[in-house]
Amino acid sequence: LSGISGKAELEEEEEADAVVAESSRKVLTEVLGKERRDRVLGALYLVRQDAVAAVRMASIHIWKALVSNTPRTVREILPTLINQVVDLLSMPHGDQRETAARTIGELCRKFGEKIIGDMLPILQKGSKSSDPRIREGVCLAVSEIVSNSSEAQREEHEDEIIVVVRRSLVDSSSNVRAAAAIAFDILQDVMGARAIDETIPTLLEALRQPGEGSGTALQALKEVMNVRASTVFPVLIPTLIATPMTAFNARALASLVTVAGNALSKRLTVILTALVRAVENETDMELKADIEGAVSALLGSISDLEGLQTLMLLLAGWVKNDSWTRRVSALNFFKTFCEVSIIDFSLYRPDWVRSLVTLMDDRQAEVVEAAVPAFEAFVKSIEKDDLDSIVVTLRRTIESTGAPGRTVPGFNIKGSVSSMVPVIVAGLTTGNNEQREQAAYAIGDLVERTEEIALKPYVVPFTGPLIRVATQATAFPPGVKVAILKSLGTMLEHIPTHVKPFFPQLSRTFVKSCSDSSSLAVRNAAAKSLGALTKSNQTRIDALVTELIGTAQASEDDAIAASLVLALAYVVRHAITTTSASSKEACISMLESAFRERHDEPYLHGMATLFTSFEPSPELLQGVVRSHILQGTPPSVLSSLIILHAVEDAPKLFYTMNCVPSVLRKIVESIGESVPAISRPAREAKELIRTTPPFCDDDSVLAIFGT
Repeated sequence: LSGISGKAELEEEEEADAVVAESSRKVLTEVLGKERRDRVLGALYLVRQDAVAAVRMASIHIWKALVSNTPRTVREILPTLINQVVDLLSMPHGDQRETAARTIGELCRKFGEKIIGDMLPILQKGSKSSDPRIREGVCLAVSEIVSNSSEAQREEHEDEIIVVVRRSLVDSSSNVRAAAAIAFDILQDVMGARAIDETIPTLLEALRQPGEGSGTALQALKEVMNVRASTVFPVLIPTLIATPMTAFNARALASLVTVAGNALSKRLTVILTALVRAVENETDMELKADIEGAVSALLGSISDLEGLQTLMLLLAGWVKNDSWTRRVSALNFFKTFCEVSIIDFSLYRPDWVRSLVTLMDDRQAEVVEAAVPAFEAFVKSIEKDDLDSIVVTLRRTIESTGAPGRTVPGFNIKGSVSSMVPVIVAGLTTGNNEQREQAAYAIGDLVERTEEIALKPYVVPFTGPLIRVATQATAFPPGVKVAILKSLGTMLEHIPTHVKPFFPQLSRTFVKSCSDSSSLAVRNAAAKSLGALTKSNQTRIDALVTELIGTAQASEDDAIAASLVLALAYVVRHAITTTSASSKEACISMLESAFRERHDEPYLHGMATLFTSFEPSPELLQGVVRSHILQGTPPSVLSSLIILHAVEDAPKLFYTMNCVPSVLRKIVESIGESVPAISRPAREAKELIRTTPPFCDDDSVLAIFGT
């Protein structure tokens, strides 16, 4: 068409002969028409910026052959070229977008200050197009113009640029708004505060107006926040948290905080304080629900350590606030945080265990009721494998909560103990030795502080693991075993009815533990718990007594035999009315034989305890007393220990047997013995008598002791 040979080669900066080029231009215009010619030349100018070098070189060669005056030609085809650029910028393909962007950059660099003034009217017209793709491309073109132009080039056109960006920010199309946000970000870089001052107030004003426009403005702000949260968010906050808070502002805040990123952390205290006041003072339930939605969105958007620390410190202060309303709000906020947040706050878990469990004993019922669901949400937010990490803190907090003789109100509310169960069971079954020990103690502490009816559903989940761990006697240190045995004993004392299905297993566990060779503390705890079991379970007493006597007599270890005798004493004390005569006689016979045999002192202490356990049946003790306890009988360690234990544990026993004067003279005789093991218990008994009724009220005692 142009008559130019494709074989002719021109240097890149060289242009064709003016006469030849003008002739070619006229031919193209005549054959194609001006509009098609402009599109061809525009496309040719665009591919001069193609990513492929061969394409660039070929297009430059053809352009130079056709065009004698590039600036004039570009200005002639500029409307068409800009429309082509806009079209390419809205394409999904990266190569086409890059080609269009490089074209804008070349136009800004090579054609002076006037070119921007020529391009902007075209773009302004395109920003009003009905086609959202064109509007999107216009925003991206503006971004490229701002990025590639100098301050001198932009100076006279900044207002026009801002108008295009501002209009596009409130566009109905999300793609256009996103492109406008990119343009705004670049504007803010080059224009600074003016970009915000000229744009954001307009969006805020639209946000305040009812109707569809406010929703679009909100979406625009959200797009802007995506690219420039650190500078835009602080400007928005005063409007969003203004009092009285409106439903729209609450929803707007809920939407914007999700894209605030790290900018949220620095304003967290201000926003949360405003929200907590709004929640506490609002009476409209629908508006309150919107505000709580904003709280949820805000807490779920905290994603950095700075924001987490700010939140934790703020809530930690609120849960200790003098106002019970603020304590309730803090608990509700923390509950929401646990439900919506995915950030790791394991560092703060021990503090929250202490706070939440302590607040279950708060003086205000509303606080107690809020603390329980907060603790539920807290436990659910912890991975199952990490539950044992808080069991030590949980136990120590339970132990220090409440007062003797009363239950903790929060423990009686549904959900509190059930939330503690997985933590305690995890500590008991999978934790280290300290965690197992504290978990076991935690069960006993809970039993002492919880109403029976509230504890009933959790007896099986607690008792089963306790027994399983207790039966693994060789696997754990004495501290763990003692804790388990004591907690089982506490359950037998406080809720025996609910533990009844486990009586056979408990009996075997306790008897076996009475023979534990690793620790005296384990054996003593087992003996005491066996007594508590006997108090609730009066069946098979004779068989149990026979087993204990036989095992004690057969034991080669005097320490283990002593513990078995102590267990026997506890059993007899609690079940003497149901123990058969033959079993009682076997016990008395064992007691009498102890006077004739040589044993260590712990064994003799056990025998002395067995003696006092027969207090309800003093007639059975007559023979032992006549032979070993009265004045003139042979001195022995056991007789001194029996008198000491009787004064301490059964002070009325000797009065019932009408032998007090003779027993007192026996004390005087034993004090005079040269064997310390005999004289020492006697002296202790004498001192104890001075303060123990009925001895201390008896004048004959003073007469015998001489003081």
